[in-house]
Amino acid sequence: ACKGLLIEESRTNACFNSNLLTSVSWLATATTVASDAAGPDGTTAYEISETTASAVHAFVNSGSNTSTPLTVITSGVAYTQSVFLKKSVGSVDWIQLTFTGGGFVAGQFANFNLSTGTAGNLSGVTSRIEKVPNEWYRCSITATATSTISNGNAVIIQFTNNTNTTVRGLSYIGSTANKILVAMGQ
Repeated sequence: ACKGLLIEESRTNACFNSNLLTSVSWLATATTVASDAAGPDGTTAYEISETTASAVHAFVNSGSNTSTPLTVITSGVAYTQSVFLKKSVGSVDWIQLTFTGGGFVAGQFANFNLSTGTAGNLSGVTSRIEKVPNEWYRCSITATATSTISNGNAVIIQFTNNTNTTVRGLSYIGSTANKILVAMGQ
């Protein structure tokens, strides 16, 4: 039975190739990507692992169909970034989502524990973690842009050396044993 209209503003997914993590829209920084398992909706999920480099270990969606960041960020508008994440067996618990450097206050991030399903340290954002079937979590952060730019990134996933760090974009010597499963960025 109809119980009324659902009135909700429209939204646009700025994450190009949001579930094709091997496309040029996704950039690996001191990480590698491989097709691995079924995602929360039964489509392909991807295993992201650190390299052994001393660096910030990140996996980023450029918001375009190339590797050039093109997500338009408008000052005063609230943005939410979300992605489905799952802990790989025997691997890291903590992962971080961050906003692009331009357009937002520097250092905004939130950490998520993929074993306990809890949000950890954060800075300048609101965070949310939702459990979905098969040990998957939908992790999201929301913040309001402070300036307008035309070359931002849509989704930024960073490893944290398996800590609930208070630092955005922690640099450290990585381990190829540190892996997570990723699906459906938006």
